[in-house]
Amino acid sequence: MKRPLMILCMLIPFVGFAQTEYFTVTSQVLQSKREVKLQLPRSYSSNQDQSYPLVVVFDGDHLFEPIAGTMDYLSYWDEVPEAIIVGINQSGMRNDDFQIGSKRFLPQGKGADFFDFIEVELIPMLEKQYRIAGFKMAVGHNRSANFINFFLLRETLLFNAYISLSPLLSTKMPERIENTLATKKSQLFYYLSYAEQDFPGVLEKAKPLSQDLKQIENENVEITSEQIDQATHFTMVSRSIPKAVEAMFSAYRPITQKNYKEKLLEKEDIIGFLEQKYIRIEELYALEVPVRVNDILFAARAIEEKEKWDALKDLSKIAERNHPDKILGNYYRALYYEKIGKPKKAIKYYNAAYSFEPVEDITKDKVLDKAEELKELFGY
Repeated sequence: MKRPLMILCMLIPFVGFAQTEYFTVTSQVLQSKREVKLQLPRSYSSNQDQSYPLVVVFDGDHLFEPIAGTMDYLSYWDEVPEAIIVGINQSGMRNDDFQIGSKRFLPQGKGADFFDFIEVELIPMLEKQYRIAGFKMAVGHNRSANFINFFLLRETLLFNAYISLSPLLSTKMPERIENTLATKKSQLFYYLSYAEQDFPGVLEKAKPLSQDLKQIENENVEITSEQIDQATHFTMVSRSIPKAVEAMFSAYRPITQKNYKEKLLEKEDIIGFLEQKYIRIEELYALEVPVRVNDILFAARAIEEKEKWDALKDLSKIAERNHPDKILGNYYRALYYEKIGKPKKAIKYYNAAYSFEPVEDITKDKVLDKAEELKELFGY
């Protein structure tokens, strides 16, 4: 193992919005300098206690921007978590970086050095310099999409997720990928796509591999493989990246109307479903995420539709714990007492709710009106 020795140059922090910065790494392994692009999350400076997933983009000279832009846009709407995006510029160095031996078909020579550069220099440096969570993703296109799979083959995974776009797969790689994903005991995500009008060299191996991956049944592995119709080797990138990112973070997304109808309403234990969703997010992405207001509202809607009034009390505790400044905790506690026939307690909590921040149609006027209605109805 070669000892890492790195020099970090020209790193300028920013606040308030995502923008790209550049720094130069002097690598002992590569015996050269390498330019790296960096995009920190919008909240990085303001949220000092938060750690973030790491996305490492190979071929960063042309692939970094579409990945960084997609992650920034979707994280703005909380469809995916905010992440630290790092792109490795490889212009003029791809032949060396992706050198593979002709006997064992593994990284060889400068290709082995580049592999070590990622594993023993770049990632440890980033982990020391930035607040990085346990979830790490590798992204590649063409030859780099093939190369990232060498990290997948390791017993101890450096990356938990892989986005392989139109991979130009090397000898033995398809069967290696298939065997690894079928037997892996670690939780990971894998996305592979190719274009309908892709290069023949890509289609020759990526297309049958895509079909084979659909047959794998391994509860530890989330696999998505697909053909991008009416696309070329290059146009497929802009269409694949949003699909890949959505697939990687499908468990992270807030509850949707579709989830509500197909999953939440079908559950007897609505609170258990809600709690398990956030346990799953922590397990998959190494992130502690507060239960979203959106998801609390959907859970309340399901409780009312199914008339499971006891669950309202538990929901009020979740709301108070995750959003202590908002009206939801007191409102659901008041509604619980109203529904089980304890109007005095309901009035108490409706009045208490007035002091908190309203949420959607649960307003200050609404809680006061409900308190007054109960007073008139029961003669208080």
